[in-house]
Amino acid sequence: MIRTIPRASLLLAVLLSSTAVRAKTYFVGPEGAGMECTRATPCALGTGAQLATAGDTVILLDGTYHEPLTPENSGTPDAWITFRADDCSLPIIEGPGEGILDLEEKPSGVASSTGTYLRFVGLVSRYWDSGFTNGWTGQGTTNSNGHFEYINCIGDGNGRTGMVLYSAPGITVRESISAHNGGNPTGSWSSGIQLYTVLGTPQDNIIERNVSFENTDAEKNTDGSGFIVDEYTEGATFTNNIAFANGGSCFRFTRSSNTVISHFSCYHNGMNPLATGPTNPGEFFFTDEYSRSTATVSNTLAAASGSTMDPSAFVYHPEPEFPLDMGLINNLTVDSGATPFFSDPEGANPDFRPPMSVAAQVEDGGHPDAAADVDIGFDPKCIVKRDPQVPFQKEWWTYAIDYDYIRSIGGVAKCFAPKPRTGGADIGAYELSGAPHAFNEPGGCVPGPDPVDPVDPEPAGPVDEPAGPVPPPVDVVSPDDTVTPTPPGPEPVATEPVATTPTPTPSGTDVPVAPGPSPTPEPTASAAGTSPGGPVTPAAPSSTAPVVAEQPADDGCACAVPGRRAPSGGGLPTALPVAGLALLALWRRARRGRATRY
Repeated sequence: MIRTIPRASLLLAVLLSSTAVRAKTYFVGPEGAGMECTRATPCALGTGAQLATAGDTVILLDGTYHEPLTPENSGTPDAWITFRADDCSLPIIEGPGEGILDLEEKPSGVASSTGTYLRFVGLVSRYWDSGFTNGWTGQGTTNSNGHFEYINCIGDGNGRTGMVLYSAPGITVRESISAHNGGNPTGSWSSGIQLYTVLGTPQDNIIERNVSFENTDAEKNTDGSGFIVDEYTEGATFTNNIAFANGGSCFRFTRSSNTVISHFSCYHNGMNPLATGPTNPGEFFFTDEYSRSTATVSNTLAAASGSTMDPSAFVYHPEPEFPLDMGLINNLTVDSGATPFFSDPEGANPDFRPPMSVAAQVEDGGHPDAAADVDIGFDPKCIVKRDPQVPFQKEWWTYAIDYDYIRSIGGVAKCFAPKPRTGGADIGAYELSGAPHAFNEPGGCVPGPDPVDPVDPEPAGPVDEPAGPVPPPVDVVSPDDTVTPTPPGPEPVATEPVATTPTPTPSGTDVPVAPGPSPTPEPTASAAGTSPGGPVTPAAPSSTAPVVAEQPADDGCACAVPGRRAPSGGGLPTALPVAGLALLALWRRARRGRATRY
């Protein structure tokens, strides 16, 4: 039998064997330069962001970066692009602060208007327009870039929102801190963690084990909540979160459906004395019946201060036509006065763990079908009572993120030590039952080994490029067959290769079940938290895309750098993997005898 290997197939096999997609790791540093992107010779943050493609990881070394992180490329569902802090480090991406008012374009710290399947781990984004954001595509749109994860991150002192996803599906925010955002008097509709027209089900969008405090809305004074589902968000799950001393509510619902909330701890929100829409945000504020009729809140501790801005734990506006306790299951609330179920909510390190004195009320008091597997496990020492010294500071901001302590314990991830929820479900973000939380000690973080990139096998020795024209087809003959000449065919046309937290499901009666999708009512442009022109973009009213770092100039190198195409022409690669060498050997033998007999 004769097996013919066409010339084009030979070349294609060699090229594909030498250009297989392999995940790479890039190191970037505050003073990085060049294109090596190794730990010893890191490149700049913008360079790493431009080089990273699906499956790659960019590791940010410790220090303060004065340029934004603006990825342009996308990952895939099976190969996310990850930007993460180096082990035991606290990289800070820092913006111009109040100087942003002088800029025509308002850059955000970690932002992409094109990339999808992007993961950010262990990063601080502070003093920008927004801390973490995707692209703004307009009010009521559903065509922005989605699938973002913010894990162990901090959004602090940004003029607008700390962490947000607009008009797209797929957001995860886990074990992160959002504070002192929304202070810019020209940047409105701000909150700590915001979901705006987020698509998908409660299982697609997970916000868990986060702390949001002292956020505001300095321009319109209508928002400034710790958490908000805004403008037709279709479904989201919020579990084990803490919100305290925000200008707006602990949690705000605005024309959104299928919101599932459990194990919150809310304390004395409604702090903005200029609040106008509403004037009484309280702890949980329902803007409309549409949001109210499809939401569930369970296993939650909420303490209102009793002030004009924080009159009660649950505020309904307008008053619904159905029972006030609809969708509210196994919650413990206080509308004014002393709050017995938090250990020290106004201490030097605000502590929202329940004391043993309230075990009879809190322990095992939650509904089991809405119970989380673990608690928040937040270390109170990561927040300290002192002047935060952030841009656009408000007089009622009295707590600061303790960056020195967080760096001493090894980064943001070390602020969270979730422990299992044992026995029945305790009410609130912390679990009272079981052993004490194992918080981390300063100086105890030990870095792990660096990741090792896969390497293609090297040839045994140098390989010469073939001289002259591309050879004709190679006839490979079986031992017992007769050679039959292969008739010449048409010249092949050369083508370039084409690169190719589980959430409990409530069941039964009296359980916080997320109803199915509800019909979407017509938008009301004048409602609180919206604008006829929509929220101002994460970057700037005049720009719908974040500022992107300048792309490195092409130096003519044909190096194996993701995103850079090898120069056309030239012949076969000079460093071929094993498969390429075997095919090249066949070609050489063919030149001597036109056919090879085995």
